[in-house]
Amino acid sequence: MYIILFLTVLIFLPIGGNAKDIIFFQDDKLTKSFDVEQFKKLAALQKITVLEPHENKTLTYQAISVRSVMTELDSNWKNYEDIQFLCMDGYKPSYAISKFIEEEAYFAFEIEGRSEFVIYDRFKQGQKTKLGPTYLIWAADNPEISASGWAYQIVGIEFISFQNKYAEIIPDNNVSKSVADGFSEFRNRCLPCHSLKGLGGGVGPELHSPVSVTKYIKPSYLKQWILNPASIRENTKMPRIFDNSKHDEAVVESIITYLQWLQ
Repeated sequence: MYIILFLTVLIFLPIGGNAKDIIFFQDDKLTKSFDVEQFKKLAALQKITVLEPHENKTLTYQAISVRSVMTELDSNWKNYEDIQFLCMDGYKPSYAISKFIEEEAYFAFEIEGRSEFVIYDRFKQGQKTKLGPTYLIWAADNPEISASGWAYQIVGIEFISFQNKYAEIIPDNNVSKSVADGFSEFRNRCLPCHSLKGLGGGVGPELHSPVSVTKYIKPSYLKQWILNPASIRENTKMPRIFDNSKHDEAVVESIITYLQWLQ
């Protein structure tokens, strides 16, 4: 179903690769489509100043409230479990609805003082990265929302039940704490880019089917790869997603434990 949704998104992209439309799904079905100017008009445009995690500096964005947009899309949006976004490069993050109730988030369209809607991503060696057609930003400086939670190049929005959509890869209640923690970390840090059993993002390779990555990469190398991809492979497209916290190794070990459990 992911492939079908992604192909549907591509149909709405013009030749040249610049997204024109942002599309909305419910129950895997396309229900609404907007060009960027129409999407901007779903809520009042505001100036929002935030600490931009990809650059680690304060930037001011022209943006509209996610809550207001969701209300326009579906007045009952708070009754859903999760929101999933589809990005132009195959990135596919999902968030609990409760996060948008508790935290103020925005869809951004411009950066004050910049002629282009781009950032210079410190996690990709300062690479210039286009953000449009819209970019998900968070108002609060919340350490629980890492840079991976700031999704750019969004072209699709879908209300889902994560428990139902990803049931094949979710551990049951009887697993160890390490497996449960590893799944939680994998969901937030890895699943938007990588798939397991065909479920997840399409930026990086599938990690389970037909053979689990834990079968053909030694645990020590896999751990180092996740912690610092460039230390294993030069010119890798995989960004470094850890900031040298004292907890990083334990987090990665729990992710590997989860992947070993799934195999």
